Amino acid sequence: MNSTEIRVLVIDDEKDIRSLIVKYLIKENMTVYEASCSREAIRYYTNHELDIIILDIMLPDMSGLELLKKIRSECNETPVILISAKKEDSDKVLGLGLGADDYVTKPFSPAELVARVKAQIRRNSIITNQQKLTEILVCGDFKLDYTNYTFYKSKEVINLSPTELKIMAFFMRNPHQVFTKVQIFSNVWLENDYGYQVADDNSIMVHISHIREKIELNPKQPIHIQTVWGIGYQFIP
Repeated sequence: MNSTEIRVLVIDDEKDIRSLIVKYLIKENMTVYEASCSREAIRYYTNHELDIIILDIMLPDMSGLELLKKIRSECNETPVILISAKKEDSDKVLGLGLGADDYVTKPFSPAELVARVKAQIRRNSIITNQQKLTEILVCGDFKLDYTNYTFYKSKEVINLSPTELKIMAFFMRNPHQVFTKVQIFSNVWLENDYGYQVADDNSIMVHISHIREKIELNPKQPIHIQTVWGIGYQFIP
């Protein structure tokens, strides 16, 4: 996808921060929509086809986390980058668990944020192309149907976030193989334009933990996504 085709919705009630983000995105020839509250944001994403959403957690009418939950409940799979002044791990864990694809804390570098936007767009484009080649993945008791973004375990529907779906797609294409966190990063998150990873150790552990809670009989003693100590993770279907 060319940058001229990228459509971004920036949701932040702080005009100065919003304007700064918009300025850097426009420099990259992206089409940018602005919203200062959840009500405006809902109108924009309902009436416009978007490639990515940048969402502040603190909004005046509805929290960004509540808005994210609403977006995902409507089966809207648009990538979402959360931004927040809160640095607590609990907020990051909650945001990723609700379906956010990335999390940035204030203050942040506008250039890095733009790089993260590009990384998400590139990753989504690659996943979309993969979906066109393989619409249904089956591995053991697990099935991932790309036609309706539905994940099954033994014919039971399991609700996974967009990022969790991408992690499971990667695992299902490579069962029994042991992958380091760096390898998972490079295949699921990809690298940003500055050559360093846009996800950290904590992010991948949070997502793996959420997936285990959904697919394992006992998440504390996982059978399907096993930790290989000192190396990374292995998927056993």
